[in-house]
Amino acid sequence: REALHLKFSDLREEESIYQTEIKKFVDNMEIGSNELKANEKRLEHIRELWRKIANQNFEIDIEKTCPTCSQDLPGWRIEEAEENLKLKKAEELEKFAEKGREIKKNIDFIKSGIPEDDSMKRESESKLVEVSKVIAGVVKELAENGARIVDVKELEYAKAALWETLDNDQGADTLKLDGELKTVVE
Repeated sequence: REALHLKFSDLREEESIYQTEIKKFVDNMEIGSNELKANEKRLEHIRELWRKIANQNFEIDIEKTCPTCSQDLPGWRIEEAEENLKLKKAEELEKFAEKGREIKKNIDFIKSGIPEDDSMKRESESKLVEVSKVIAGVVKELAENGARIVDVKELEYAKAALWETLDNDQGADTLKLDGELKTVVE
């Protein structure tokens, strides 16, 4: 019986590991998905700002006369002011482009951490089912050997194992099951 109890403990630990893996996978998927959505939203906002600036037609509203002496400004002065405005626009566009590249890099990083499918989760779930079946068998064996089952989880497994026995044994009746459960609980 002691060997069965040790086996049961080991299986419960293994079961816990698979449950943790599944939860971790689901949590990471959710976190990654939320981060991805937030970054995609930020990227779209940056793109909108970039388009807005790129499509702006800088109306060159430069005074062509000197405010002090009212003389016409030389052509080179007007051209210089226009070039400064174009340079300022180019700098603004580059600033938003750089922010966009940083966000895109972050999006790519987030995507690289999100699995394309849930095969890891399915594998853990499959192993969890296998372990649960083995646990049910061990609990059934413990019950058949007259061992006391104290753990609530153990009772659940015992009940499942007995129901499985009932399902497999078409002639069994519920009184037999109730008697076995009472034995297990005592």
